[in-house]
Amino acid sequence: MKVDPVSTRIYDKDSALWLEKEEILKQKIFALEEDIKVSRSEAVSLATLFKESLNSLASAKNKIEKIDSINESLRTNNAKLSLSLKSESERTVDLHSNVDLLSAGQDVLRWRLKLKGFFVYILATVILGTLLMPLFFPDISRDLLNSWYGGMLKLRSIFE
Repeated sequence: MKVDPVSTRIYDKDSALWLEKEEILKQKIFALEEDIKVSRSEAVSLATLFKESLNSLASAKNKIEKIDSINESLRTNNAKLSLSLKSESERTVDLHSNVDLLSAGQDVLRWRLKLKGFFVYILATVILGTLLMPLFFPDISRDLLNSWYGGMLKLRSIFE
């Protein structure tokens, strides 16, 4: 049997080309498998990051709700404090007006006390003068007492 050498050469050449292509395809498949492994690990890490982000988001949402609750309680407390400060300021104004009235009343009382002191001084002077008058002016005192006594007797006789 005879074999055609050209056909074996073409076959060998075709076979070598197919082997080369097969090797290139194997390398591409290997590279793609490596890319798939890397992509899978990246997908797993991204999924983990996504879950962590969701957890962080939920935690942040809870913190925001707590802060909102605290802010609302602070607003309520501020409103209460504002009302109490308003009433305290009104009381302070009332107290100031009362102090002003008491101060004016105190001035009037001081004036009255000074006036009473002056009258007491005049009364003491009159009494002391009456008691000391017989020592310094005996004649005038005797005449004054006699006229006073006589006037009292006349007044008595009217009622009898």
